Amino acid sequence: MDITVATSVARSYTRYFLLIILLFSLAGCVSTSSVMKSWQGRSITDLIALWGAPTSHSPIKNGQHIYTWSTSWGSAYLMHTCRQSFVTNSEGDIQNWSFAGCPHWQMKLDKEKKGPLH
Repeated sequence: MDITVATSVARSYTRYFLLIILLFSLAGCVSTSSVMKSWQGRSITDLIALWGAPTSHSPIKNGQHIYTWSTSWGSAYLMHTCRQSFVTNSEGDIQNWSFAGCPHWQMKLDKEKKGPLH
């Protein structure tokens, strides 16, 4: 391969790589904690409308409920499960939240898990 051709190919790949980085930078990320916190005080019906039906739902005490969404991800050799839970008061307003096994950052463009921050 000619050195001029090799240099041209390298420049093309470099431009392509930089374009990908730029697109991801523009998309941005938010922390999982920020996404969860952004729902505090909002109605659980709004969350269900955007995220879909929860994986599980349990009444606890005094009219409170726990709603949990579980998502599995990984490879055939190493699976992870992200659990995002919300506790509501008797009126259905989100009072508390927790998550476990989730990535620390979520893409803002994640259509499956949109929240008020998006």
